[in-house]
Amino acid sequence: MNIEVDISSAEKIEFIRAQMIETGMRKGLLHPSTIKLSQHLDTLLNNYSKKSFTKVPVVN
Repeated sequence: MNIEVDISSAEKIEFIRAQMIETGMRKGLLHPSTIKLSQHLDTLLNNYSKKSFTKVPVVN
């Protein structure tokens, strides 16, 4: 199993997460800026997950 972690991706995720939280607190959770950051964070997390995990073959 591939457990190698891309540090720059993890740091970017944390940065966007912090921005999203701050924006949500200032402008509200339903503000377009907060939603845009949330969607961007989702994309980063999905890409990170794809890089971090590999499929384990099933042995019959």
